[in-house]
Amino acid sequence: MTGSQVSKTGKPEVVLALETATRRLSIALIGSSGCIAEVSDDSERIHSERLLPAVDSMFKRAGLDLQDLTGVALAIGPGSFTGLRIGLATVKGLTFGSSLPVVGVSTLAGLAASIESERVPRGAILDAQRGEVYAGWSFPGPDRAQLETEGVYSTTELSNCIPAKTQIAVGEGAEAFSERLAKNSSIDLITNVVSNARNIGKIGMDCLKAGRGVSANGLAPRYLRRAEAEVRRTGNRFE
Repeated sequence: MTGSQVSKTGKPEVVLALETATRRLSIALIGSSGCIAEVSDDSERIHSERLLPAVDSMFKRAGLDLQDLTGVALAIGPGSFTGLRIGLATVKGLTFGSSLPVVGVSTLAGLAASIESERVPRGAILDAQRGEVYAGWSFPGPDRAQLETEGVYSTTELSNCIPAKTQIAVGEGAEAFSERLAKNSSIDLITNVVSNARNIGKIGMDCLKAGRGVSANGLAPRYLRRAEAEVRRTGNRFE
């Protein structure tokens, strides 16, 4: 921890980051100088079975515990409804009874952060099922925590409205859409991008330094559209 930036509490900056929005589970401990430790799990087991053991193992390997944290960053959506709920429930459990600040980071913004260039518009897409994608993009600027115009799009809608020269990170399950989007020569597709907690943690740390942390009880998953169970119950279409 030598040389780490010190927080207002007098402790070195250490952020626990969780990405449970996709099938690939990813967690990381982020310090002011970079990633301290991280775990990625591509197994088929559900997140609820592997998340807490992975967090515990990572803390032990890093020689840290919850008391060393100065904040938590969580991929808040869009993504798997179940995965998002598991991630949020875990964060609420870990921070219960503490004043530890938490920040929710757009899953799409985390994907887009994999694109190194900051001189052109950049964005990301994820499979939203039913022939649609979650997508968002933003123009160059200092705030990486949220992409502009995040929503659910058909491939045609996305191809017609996305700005020219935008670099798009193609996330989990969206590979099939990239073939259709590739017909639009003004879009630069970055394929095989995996959502990871390292990016979520870096964005989260910036947000926490800017004083944008909240209590975990103040967070809610950002679905962008309702779960199928609710649609069946209400009879209303997906949003």
